[in-house]
Amino acid sequence: MKKNNYDWIIGVCCSMADGIKFYKYTGTAEEIKEHLVQLVKIDKKNDKNEWSSGSETIAEILDESNGKESCFYGYGSYMSYHIEYMAEKVASLENLTDWIERN
Repeated sequence: MKKNNYDWIIGVCCSMADGIKFYKYTGTAEEIKEHLVQLVKIDKKNDKNEWSSGSETIAEILDESNGKESCFYGYGSYMSYHIEYMAEKVASLENLTDWIERN
């Protein structure tokens, strides 16, 4: 059976940092969820003493697209800050020019 690979854009935002770090990835919805969990675990490992809770399993990665599997969300909560992780299919991104024209 052929896997459905998609292009994804991943954004990582930390409440203690300026801006958002972006990544790109090509793979399946299951793979991108696994990568979001890996990102959470890497950040947790880098600050174990501050860790409170977060998305440590694929089951804890939320489908923000109401079952369409085009946008996924995970998070890490620490005592004094939080980190959010979001992945969205590039094909699902809205064209900025179209949005501006509508508004």
